[in-house]
Amino acid sequence: MASHIPHLCLCKIINFLINDNHHQKSASLLYPCLLVNRHWCQTVIPYIWKSALNIELNSARNKKSLFNTLKKLNKKSSSPSFPYLSYIKSLNISLLIRLSIDTLNNKQDADESIRKINDKIELANLIFQKIVENNETRLSHLNIEFNTSVSQLLCSKENLTKKILNRWNPYSLKGAAITCSNLISLNLNDKYSSWILPIAARISRNICEINIKISSNDFKFSQNAYPGISKIFSHLEPFSKLSVLTLSQSDPPYYVLGNINGDLLLKELGSNLPAREYIKFAIDLNFEFTSESLRSFFQITKAKFSTLSFSASEVISDEHLEVFIEFTDSHQINEIDLSTAKYLTTEALENAKKYIPAVNGIPMEESDESDDESPFDAEGRLWRKQSLLRYGYWD
Repeated sequence: MASHIPHLCLCKIINFLINDNHHQKSASLLYPCLLVNRHWCQTVIPYIWKSALNIELNSARNKKSLFNTLKKLNKKSSSPSFPYLSYIKSLNISLLIRLSIDTLNNKQDADESIRKINDKIELANLIFQKIVENNETRLSHLNIEFNTSVSQLLCSKENLTKKILNRWNPYSLKGAAITCSNLISLNLNDKYSSWILPIAARISRNICEINIKISSNDFKFSQNAYPGISKIFSHLEPFSKLSVLTLSQSDPPYYVLGNINGDLLLKELGSNLPAREYIKFAIDLNFEFTSESLRSFFQITKAKFSTLSFSASEVISDEHLEVFIEFTDSHQINEIDLSTAKYLTTEALENAKKYIPAVNGIPMEESDESDDESPFDAEGRLWRKQSLLRYGYWD
């Protein structure tokens, strides 16, 4: 009978359900398992809560249910049936804030709504502190990204960065030394990197993946293309296990960032990139650069790449591909991701695959199936969905 399945077998079944389905559907698939018996319930609960605060729930009822449970856990008199907080492995702070606000009753006047939103944010902050200061919680993935809409909800533009960090920086809480000690993945905005990365390097020594979101407003077209890049990269040196580094847009990656001096930016990246062996480096910014500046990037950088991604860059051509081939051996490139490039020919892609083990790109003959298709339309293209999922904009 299903109720008597050994624990190890049950765990394998649950892992299969989770890994074989889109992450947003995984939890809903497991809910019926809670009703089988206590053994099933005890086994499934940790899986459901593992990523409960890192996944955008589509159902308003599920959002309300999750937040109500968190609200009850925040009470001193609470005696939960399970140590829910200890099961949490992934924490997305912006998602926690939105989760709180989404449970509002919208049938209110404007002033009442503002008061309610502030109350909800306060409650979300208390829950956030409770999670970090819970001695049984061991986070694996931490997301401290704040997009523009969430930032504006938290405080006014004046001293925005410091105000947010004063209240929402987990490393400033006394429980961080325990809760963040097992982190392997960290997502954050570039504005907070100077405050967070040095502390993270001391407490979270096992971090192997760092994703940094950059606002298009931070770029300059002249002088330094991105003034903060050298300081950010200098903070990465202590992370000895770092194997995945991603720079991506905090804005939706639908359009070319015209305010970037792409040629200068590549040179700055090459000069400041940590000298790591076999690193996966993703420059997921939709910007233009010449093949010569790409050549300069390879000539300057001391890093060796397992994967090199320009997956958000549309304006990449056959000339760029020739440069990738030229430096494949010297920089140990095993894979390149050019999945949004719109100017690659079939011939060039096939030639690149002779030298580079894995080349991800779409020939322009196939990508331009319709003359009427706008480069800003989704039209069901897989690369677009993958990009939006990566940046957190896919609904």
